[in-house]
Amino acid sequence: MSIFIAFWLLLFPQNTNTFDQRISLTTEEILAINEYVDYFNESIHGMLIIHRLLENNNQDINKYVDLDGYQINFYTNNDLPKNIFEDPDQWFYEISPEKRFKRLKNIEQNLPAAIKSDLVYQANSIHTICTAVNSIRFEVEDYIDEHDLNERDQVYGVYELLEKAVNYYSEFYDVQNQFQSSIKPYVANQLKAIKTDSFLSMYNSFEELHKACKNILHALRIKDEAMISKLTAELNHAFSSFETKINNPEFAGKYNKNLQYSVIQSKVQDVIAAAKDFQSGKVPVEYKLYGKYYYFHNSNIINKFNKYGNGFVSEMNKISDTQEVSYPHFLEVPHYFQVIYPMKIIEQDYISSEIQMIPEVPRTLEERNVVVSEDVIKTETTLLEIELYDYKLKDNDIVSVNFNGEWIYKNLSLETEPKKLKLKLNETGVNYLLIHAESIGIISPNTVAIKYKIGPKRDEIILESDLNSSALIEFSVDN
Repeated sequence: MSIFIAFWLLLFPQNTNTFDQRISLTTEEILAINEYVDYFNESIHGMLIIHRLLENNNQDINKYVDLDGYQINFYTNNDLPKNIFEDPDQWFYEISPEKRFKRLKNIEQNLPAAIKSDLVYQANSIHTICTAVNSIRFEVEDYIDEHDLNERDQVYGVYELLEKAVNYYSEFYDVQNQFQSSIKPYVANQLKAIKTDSFLSMYNSFEELHKACKNILHALRIKDEAMISKLTAELNHAFSSFETKINNPEFAGKYNKNLQYSVIQSKVQDVIAAAKDFQSGKVPVEYKLYGKYYYFHNSNIINKFNKYGNGFVSEMNKISDTQEVSYPHFLEVPHYFQVIYPMKIIEQDYISSEIQMIPEVPRTLEERNVVVSEDVIKTETTLLEIELYDYKLKDNDIVSVNFNGEWIYKNLSLETEPKKLKLKLNETGVNYLLIHAESIGIISPNTVAIKYKIGPKRDEIILESDLNSSALIEFSVDN
């Protein structure tokens, strides 16, 4: 349920600021907001460059254990500026994120008063994150140079640094969503105010294309496969409307169908094709360990969306800037980062099943009926981290825990703190976790909550068991 709520909030961001619906933004206000949008977008480009470096670091250290490494790019720290976001030689940006950030100081007084403090805080947060990520690229390099990675214990330090980077990339995404939520009502108000402008119809088409594609990327990020098909249909509909407009002779009379429109058309078609390819789940060998969600988000669809890869969002912003009326700029989408681990390390840390293939879940166990939850935890990877805890009221529930037919805990009390489990699932057959009540505590039934994390996706499921029945949750591995 929490994932659904998060997705709903992304589609329809909420904002607690109050503002006068009758008052449109001034030109200075919309231009100031656009400067902030442009800062976020250029920062995303810098985060991507470092992202590629960290992926290579991850591949390189895995070779010290038991994985083949695949070079995803061909540059190192030595080939890049000390601060990716400064770029003094203008290798990557027309205007670097650092220069854009300094410019924000000069125009922040032009922001709408009700959201000024929010936007300034959010931009400062992005700047802090970018600084930290730029530092991590050197921390990882220094650690690798200073430690013998042939020693297993030494390797773990690199993974810890990479996991710090995972958190920074996640924070960037969270802050950007907060920023979008802050400006959304003001953007909507601005569009209402210019409803008589002849370009508004085309801008609305841009907005629909942007929204549908952005939501596909979000569904990939949270690994919601069912939503991707629905969103692809929405993108198809928005694209048909866009094509109808640009092929209309009336449009040709007002605007030149220039290269920028052709880029938008081509790149959106590529997104639609990639979203359909996603259903096959095929990924290049160098991304096999990362999985299909990571590959299609980070190295396929997002390249048609963001400026890096000549995506269509920057073309929409350029076209909008040529109009007599000031239009809001569109935000790009940051990549997400994940760490892949060698199997030798995984096997040390994860509980695996002695039974390699289980055809079906049990219906009875130790003379008790097994109640199978209607929920299924779906995962692309065979590695799953969960927490068990006493739900709501700690009332001295005692449980035993069975994983794939083996008792991994007997008479476990969840009174004090959650119990963390790392499970290695079988690639074929079914996988399950069964909760067997040994006592029902003060209040019946015995209630155990399972929190789980799959990539950026977090959720929880509640299981109830008593002395007559055991509760079972099934895991589904999507290969």
